[in-house]
Amino acid sequence: MKITRTKSAQPAFISQILIWSLVLVGIAGSSGVAVIWQRQLIAQAANRIKILEVSLAEVERRQTELNSEIATEQSLDALLRRNAGYNLGLSPIREQQLVRVNISPEQRLAIKRTAETYAIAPVEPRPLRN
Repeated sequence: MKITRTKSAQPAFISQILIWSLVLVGIAGSSGVAVIWQRQLIAQAANRIKILEVSLAEVERRQTELNSEIATEQSLDALLRRNAGYNLGLSPIREQQLVRVNISPEQRLAIKRTAETYAIAPVEPRPLRN
C-alpha cells in the first residue's frame, strides 16, 4: 500500500503559519503600545514632580522670607520701638525673670506624658549633654 499525499494538507499548513504570524504581530503591537503607554505615564509623573519641586522651592523661599521678617520684628530695637510707639510702658526683662531650660522639649514632654500615664510624680529631668 502506498500512502499518497493530498493537496489539501498544504493550504492548512499555510493557514497555520498565517494565523501564528498574525498572533505574533498582535503580541508585538500590543507590547509596543504598552511600552509607549508606560513611557507616557512616566513623563506625566515627571512633570508632576517638577511642578511640585517648583512649588516646594517657592514655599521654602517664602518661609525664609517670613522667618527673616519675624526675626526682624523680634529684635530688641523693634520691640523697644513698638513699646515707645504704642505707649505701653513696658520695662525690659531682667535676668532673674528668665527661666533657662536645660533639657530638650521632646524629652520633657515624654517625661510628662509618662508621669500622666502611670500617675506617678514626674522625675526631675537630666540636663542636656554637650
